[in-house]
Amino acid sequence: MEREVFRNEFLSIDYIKPNNFAKLNWKKNTSNASALDFKQWNINLIKKIEEYKPSLLLSDNRDYLFTIFPELQEWSVENVFIPMSKAGVRKLAMLVSSDIFAQVSLEQFADESQDDTDIDTKYFENIIEAENWLIR
Repeated sequence: MEREVFRNEFLSIDYIKPNNFAKLNWKKNTSNASALDFKQWNINLIKKIEEYKPSLLLSDNRDYLFTIFPELQEWSVENVFIPMSKAGVRKLAMLVSSDIFAQVSLEQFADESQDDTDIDTKYFENIIEAENWLIR
């Protein structure tokens, strides 16, 4: 059973109970986001992860257009990835962004946390492959 648990102008989050995973659906409006918007959507994301405790995350970044600058990458380790790991997230599948700058910053964003968490992160171009990797 898939259920939407959060929605704003940048992101919607669906929780899928049978496989205990959450799907993050990013919107093209992220191109208009500010650093404050970035922090706020991540605070909301962590609240939902702590509430639902998914062990698997699928981040659909195909429409993600926000470039994450180094200072936000550093903020994210403490405020996003460590809380995600503590809440029980073990695997993160990321569908690649159509925007090369956003994609590079997303990879740096996720890679920055690798030494501080137990989250296994992998990048995909195909949603079926991403879902299969998560649930196996």
